[in-house]
Amino acid sequence: MEATQVKPIGKNILLFFKETEVNDKHTFDSGVEIYVDTSFEPTFSAKDSAHVYSVGKKTIIPCGATAYVDYMVHTQSDNKALLRNDDGVYYMAEEKDVFLWEKGNKAQTIGNWIVVEMDEKESLSTKSVIIMPEKKQETYGTVRFVNDKLENDFGLKVGDKVMVNEKYNYAFQYKGKELMRVDFNIGLHGTRI
Repeated sequence: MEATQVKPIGKNILLFFKETEVNDKHTFDSGVEIYVDTSFEPTFSAKDSAHVYSVGKKTIIPCGATAYVDYMVHTQSDNKALLRNDDGVYYMAEEKDVFLWEKGNKAQTIGNWIVVEMDEKESLSTKSVIIMPEKKQETYGTVRFVNDKLENDFGLKVGDKVMVNEKYNYAFQYKGKELMRVDFNIGLHGTRI
């Protein structure tokens, strides 16, 4: 079977991961490369992004986009690769498995996801700290990506400062920078600063 023979339907998309779906090679600043056995726990080394090879007619994600996906799409044993070849590996996914897509100069989140760049944590000025377990674990950040629906319905815009619950965000790499995907409904307190 060839990838050109696979036609997604509905809101399904065919994703292409170049070479492999996990990061099994790590390069240090010194130039030294190590290879990691990812078979034990592939979720720890899952790639964050894939190329959108083809799409169903009902998806809002354009063909040719870069899709930032939930690691469950390509690391769970019940979702096997559709095709492997010398160039990489292809997986079928649903639109809801994507939290951010980017094509050209347009980037947008999907569903209730927003993407936040977290502020640097303030250093403590004292040497001793009392930990209060009932205190909410909150931190602040700047919205980097949001979709039209969240912008229109709630007025949330790129550049807004928000308060995020640390328990409900997930780090991913975006062009060499660590960003957080945050579920608008449970991870965002909605406070603009």
